[in-house]
Amino acid sequence: MRQDQSDVLEKDVLNMSLELTAKTNDETGEVWIDGDKATKKLEKGTPPTSFEFTLKNKTKPKLTVAFSSLDAQDNVQCPPASGSTSEQITSVVIGTDTASFVDQNNNTSPMTVCYQWNFTCSDGQTPAFDPVIDNRGR
Repeated sequence: MRQDQSDVLEKDVLNMSLELTAKTNDETGEVWIDGDKATKKLEKGTPPTSFEFTLKNKTKPKLTVAFSSLDAQDNVQCPPASGSTSEQITSVVIGTDTASFVDQNNNTSPMTVCYQWNFTCSDGQTPAFDPVIDNRGR
């Protein structure tokens, strides 16, 4: 980066990339989704942040595993109820092995934003991944 372009890093939407991995429990055959479940904190004044997820499939035997839906709610105990009632999570895009959403972080007071990615497997299993975002707001 050139020294005279330090302000180029400021964007209207920040990006956060997260990798998820589908794995199989060797003893039970149960599929689970592994990834960084640490609470992500969006500091006060942080602009909207795009959360981009990539799914790596390491199931054995190899199954088809895909994103299927997103449940999201604001200021509730996690995981969220089925469906999406979050005013903070918008612009949801769901593909087979990638998915994303934007967290607006435009609340007036701090809040917890709960979300859960739901998946489908070719053998009928429906694993989930449910971390939390700590929105500090405007």
